[in-house]
Amino acid sequence: MAGTWTIVLCLGIWPLNPYISLKKSISECYQALVKYINQAKNISESEELKQVSQLRETLENARRAWTLDRKLILGNTSLGESAIILIQDADNLITSIVTLTELVQLHQHDPQFFTVRILVDNALEEIALFCKNLVKLLWNKSVSVDTDHLKRIVTAIAQQKQLQQQTIADHAEDYPALVVIERIVSTLESIIIQLDCTTLTGNQIRNNQSINHLQKNRILSPESEILSAVKITSWFDTLRDNFTFDSSFFRHGLRLSIMTTIGVAIYSIAELPQGNWLTLTILVVLQPSFGNTFQRFFHRMLGTILGAIITPIFWILIPSQLILEIINLSSIVIGFALIPFHYGLAVFFISIFAIGAEMSRQGGNWQVAMIRFLWTCVGAALAFVGAFLLFRPNEKEQLSVKLARAIAASLDYFNAVISVYLGIVPYDLNLLIKQRQKTRLAYFNAQAALQQLSSDPNTSAADIEPRMALLIYLHRFSRSVSVLLAQLEHFSGTEPHPELATFVEQVNQFFLPLISAILTGTLPPTLPTFEPSIQAIQTHLQALQVTRVQEFATDQDYTPTRQILKDYTILGIELNQMLNSLNSIDSTVVRLIPLGLTQKPGF
Repeated sequence: MAGTWTIVLCLGIWPLNPYISLKKSISECYQALVKYINQAKNISESEELKQVSQLRETLENARRAWTLDRKLILGNTSLGESAIILIQDADNLITSIVTLTELVQLHQHDPQFFTVRILVDNALEEIALFCKNLVKLLWNKSVSVDTDHLKRIVTAIAQQKQLQQQTIADHAEDYPALVVIERIVSTLESIIIQLDCTTLTGNQIRNNQSINHLQKNRILSPESEILSAVKITSWFDTLRDNFTFDSSFFRHGLRLSIMTTIGVAIYSIAELPQGNWLTLTILVVLQPSFGNTFQRFFHRMLGTILGAIITPIFWILIPSQLILEIINLSSIVIGFALIPFHYGLAVFFISIFAIGAEMSRQGGNWQVAMIRFLWTCVGAALAFVGAFLLFRPNEKEQLSVKLARAIAASLDYFNAVISVYLGIVPYDLNLLIKQRQKTRLAYFNAQAALQQLSSDPNTSAADIEPRMALLIYLHRFSRSVSVLLAQLEHFSGTEPHPELATFVEQVNQFFLPLISAILTGTLPPTLPTFEPSIQAIQTHLQALQVTRVQEFATDQDYTPTRQILKDYTILGIELNQMLNSLNSIDSTVVRLIPLGLTQKPGF
């Protein structure tokens, strides 16, 4: 009967607002982007990594919502097509904004860069305002969404670039800032093109129009190509792969079955009423990780105790049966609404409903509250014991594997981008974006594993700090690589300095043993000496900058020197950023290994 009533509610309510969940998930993407922009000025590196992870998580939630929407609706719909475009636009916008903030940070303390920094901050505020208005547009509110003011800001930044060219004179040291300003302008121009297309899509959603052929081509993004390239396995293959002790799903399912069987045996022998409360408690408290089970244990206990105390008091103080039923109904609604936000409060309100409903059936028997409390205590205790004793995963070991994979993905990403600068492979944007996505996924998995470790009550703060620091510096290293990836759009393929290949070889010599060190719990080899190769590249670029300044008097347009500087000035700046990240990673790992990182898990 309950299932039938649920179906009736869905069939009666869902058709009235079929796209609410999808619109909400898309709105959350752009709202998260607004939050990131507003906090980007005064944010620590650890908080920045957390914010970027949250941005990526909202994107994945939106993609899952879109997939669910497509499963529930047959055929194409105007919103379905437009929604995936808006999700992809949000992904592209995140990448562009992260690149833009990284470019600004390169010269944020340079006096020549002061006005540009103010203008870029204004541009970011305009982008945030655009995202806010786009969300309003999605919900059919009357609002103007355009990029006119942003275009004027970009024009002002371009004028600053011209002023820099006129005043550079003999100051060769100011030339890198000039190149950075040029890249900022090109990045903002790309963002404007992106936002104009997004505006068109948003208006089409509001007007319930189908997207045109040009926009449909944007759906075939590199991320979609990744999904299409994945081999689709049958249900039997998935079942077979998860029917081993290596599968966390299998271990958790076995834990649940064992503990619920024990629970059924206990309430069958005790012959007490409402024994299903015991098994239900086991099912909701016992989680795949011990840390989450530990949290659920206390939330369930606290919520049930308070509910068992408050409900009989209601029955004593309130004589009206109608008011009590209203309280019961309100409690279950509030309880389920609070589940995603605070499980303990949700249990409190659900307990009021469960105890109140049973007391109504038994004519106000307050002993129901005691039975609820008893079964909750027994069920929570069984869940806690099961999580602690049965097939408990080694969170540190799992995190070690995820960290090693994140390092390997960062190295692959670095090699893929730098190989284009070295002329080893041709520029293939789709291939590079796929590698960037793999790196992001590896970071996300490592972040999730770190969260699991931090929720384990046996984990100390000393265990968390170096692992978090390692992820932060890996993130900084890959951000530098992403800036170089954005630079490849303007790369002409000029000959690199020979020391660049030396630097790449040293980076590989550093990261490959580092992966092995994390997996085996041994100290890595001594950090390679990066400074000579980087210094040689910097000296070469500085000499070219002096030459270019001398050329300004006769030729401010194309020269071979200008082209080399356009190709490699940003790279030279990012090499210093990478060096700082590599040194920090090395010092972090040295602190991490003595903590007993792992016991040789399989990679």
